[in-house]
Amino acid sequence: MSGIRLLPVWVAIGLAGTIARAEVFDGVGRPLPTASALGAEINVVSSAATIEAGEENDAATIRFAKTLGRRSKTQISCEVSSPIDDGERDAELATLDGMAGTLTLNLNWSGAFWTPPSAGAAYQASLPICQDYAQHHNLAFDPNNDCESDLFGEDKAALARFHRAAFGTQLVYLTSIQFKAGRDTYEFNDPTSLESQEDTLYGFSGTAAFGLLTHSDNLWSAGFRAERSYKEQDKIDLCSPIPNSTTLVCESGRLGSPDREYEQVLYAEYRRFFHSIAINPRVSHGFHNDVTGVDVPVYFLKDADNGFTGGVRAGWRSDTDDLSVSVFVGAVLRLWD
Repeated sequence: MSGIRLLPVWVAIGLAGTIARAEVFDGVGRPLPTASALGAEINVVSSAATIEAGEENDAATIRFAKTLGRRSKTQISCEVSSPIDDGERDAELATLDGMAGTLTLNLNWSGAFWTPPSAGAAYQASLPICQDYAQHHNLAFDPNNDCESDLFGEDKAALARFHRAAFGTQLVYLTSIQFKAGRDTYEFNDPTSLESQEDTLYGFSGTAAFGLLTHSDNLWSAGFRAERSYKEQDKIDLCSPIPNSTTLVCESGRLGSPDREYEQVLYAEYRRFFHSIAINPRVSHGFHNDVTGVDVPVYFLKDADNGFTGGVRAGWRSDTDDLSVSVFVGAVLRLWD
């Protein structure tokens, strides 16, 4: 390992989020709870704005999303992310994202699919949980109509017990297709004249992912991303002589325009929500450059709605052999992106 870097704290502000819950219905139209495999609920931000500041990715992001479906949950979303300053983007992320730090437009379709169990069996299995919760919290309760997810409000622990009782070992299959376009203006020096120049270049990527959510709320997923991006030249000292003198004037710059890079990234990740922490380790491998990255965020900070928003993350890349550690606070971690 060539070094350990302690990165600055990320600062973020999250605005206007909602949690969408899919519901299934029994034969008389009574709503039943979502599957426990959805982790009590899938956190889907219908509209949100976040600001994240830090060494790796200074960006302001606006996200709009629409969620549809009952026996399956489908979401379409559009996200615009822009760097909030013109600082250097030398940090190489453990996620191997070549368009980090650029202005991007992200279009995403994602879906969650499951087969609802027998309505009567699910309702009867969850009824004792509902009755116990209502009695413990002195709530009015009708056993024929009130055993629903709304009974538990924001009590995620009770809601998880409710779903496990109702849906047992049910699995949920998750899919996602994403297209991203990025734009950035690069400054560099002409290799011959050393004059300063700039060029606006465009990158693109497409990602397909598949996930499996187990009854114990473990998310296992894998995905493949094909990407075209640009990498700036390393900074060097550029020197030129002063006219009629042997003295040199030097300044730091990048000699030549950015290199166009094509990369194919295969990644696998695991996501799990516990009562007081959440973990989301990811391993990525880029085949073109033969680079492996490991990103391990551990969430323990929560917002007012009990969603995980921050913690500590560690990252490592095989090409630099550097371990980076950062404290971060950002957008709410969702069960499926």
